[in-house]
Amino acid sequence: LSFEDENVFKLLQSGKTTGVFQLESKGMQDLLVRLKPSNLDEIIAILALFRPGPLMSGMVDEYIERKHGRKPIEYPFEEVKDILKETYGLIVYQEQIMFMSNILSGFTMAEADTLRKAIGKKNPEVMAKMKSRFIDGAVERGFSKEKIEKLWDDIEKFASYSFNKSHSTAYAYLTYWTAWVKTYYPEEFFAVKLSTENNDSKFLNLLLDMENFNINLLPPDINKSMPDFAIEEKSKIRFGLARIKGIGEEVAKSIVEEREKNGSFVDIFDFCERFDTKVANKKVLESLIKAGSFDFEKVDRGILLENVEKAINTGQKARESKS
Repeated sequence: LSFEDENVFKLLQSGKTTGVFQLESKGMQDLLVRLKPSNLDEIIAILALFRPGPLMSGMVDEYIERKHGRKPIEYPFEEVKDILKETYGLIVYQEQIMFMSNILSGFTMAEADTLRKAIGKKNPEVMAKMKSRFIDGAVERGFSKEKIEKLWDDIEKFASYSFNKSHSTAYAYLTYWTAWVKTYYPEEFFAVKLSTENNDSKFLNLLLDMENFNINLLPPDINKSMPDFAIEEKSKIRFGLARIKGIGEEVAKSIVEEREKNGSFVDIFDFCERFDTKVANKKVLESLIKAGSFDFEKVDRGILLENVEKAINTGQKARESKS
């Protein structure tokens, strides 16, 4: 996929990212609206920045202000401009510190990686040893001791909430891909997400978010529903039988298999005649009725519930007479 798709970034900028990998929380959605990411680098950065440390320190606000040109982009040294340009002059990643230590202080990449590990593990003893190496190396190479000490102070502050860019980048790819699917295949996106989401609050958020994409949720129906949520037609998704409380995957599959093999169910009595009590039992029938799966009969749900045991007994007798 192209990582420069304007429509995908319009979705991200709108904050309508329920179900999009790593961008589901209200705080993240608000941040997307404020930041208005316009390239993959900014998605990578936002995933690294949306954590308590950067948020509480004001670093996120500074990033947004610099991105939109409301604050000047400043670099500690001109020599590290290429390293910090993608994050508007701010140190966001551990890898940036590695490259800066190499350029400014002459660290080998092995030494730079030792520094990265110390930052990542918040190891004060190793950090203290690296400090003199970092400052002395930079001074030897002609950089201002005062400015390099200031940079080290910033690095030490950063150590408390540093992030690994390679990790954030891997996440950003998944973020972008799921946003792309939501942009171009919203029905498929919601059908899959609703079928696989086990968290009730996230599930409800997905249902609410469907309205933003003009997708209607059709109620469960034993003659139309599949085990999972399924696209019935454009902008319409049918509720999956397996998601009904008290049904489960195996019962849902059995209902669909029987329907596809022997045709649609005429009514609750026909349903009970075609299944033994492993499927056509009181708990399953009541769950199906309450969810609206028998509404096609045009019979009040209360009346159907009153006739559950009668339907089970009638169905059982009919099966016995056939055998």
